[in-house]
Amino acid sequence: MNQVLAVVANAAGQLSSGYGIGYLGPHGKEVKADLGMSDTDITWAVSSLLIGGIPGCLAAGWIADTIGRRKSLFVCYIISTLGWVLVSMAATVPMLVAGRVMHGLGEAMVVVISNMYLGEMVGQKYKGAILCSLSVACWAGTTLVYTLG
Repeated sequence: MNQVLAVVANAAGQLSSGYGIGYLGPHGKEVKADLGMSDTDITWAVSSLLIGGIPGCLAAGWIADTIGRRKSLFVCYIISTLGWVLVSMAATVPMLVAGRVMHGLGEAMVVVISNMYLGEMVGQKYKGAILCSLSVACWAGTTLVYTLG
């Protein structure tokens, strides 16, 4: 039962990651109009997720080794959630970009650490399917944001 709960929780994190990756696709024009963004501003908003993601990937292994996989995931989810809060409350372009950077940082760490955590926790027989489900959940999140528009 603990393994099932761990898989569901980590898949939810991956779903959020995919949603964040695709968020500005269907919502970009609306966000651009609401914040009075230039083309350069929207480019920064889209790419800022990756700006946070690079250090997130690089820091993830160290954080997981330092405080443990499970605690690291909680930290990552908090960072990602705070990023989403900034994005959803953004009244200015810098606030939107900061939220996307923070979300990218948290989600990149989630991607790395959830694979480590589940790879170590799940039995050999199901490891391939479980780790594959994380990628499926990420792509499902991107699909969901485009479907819901």
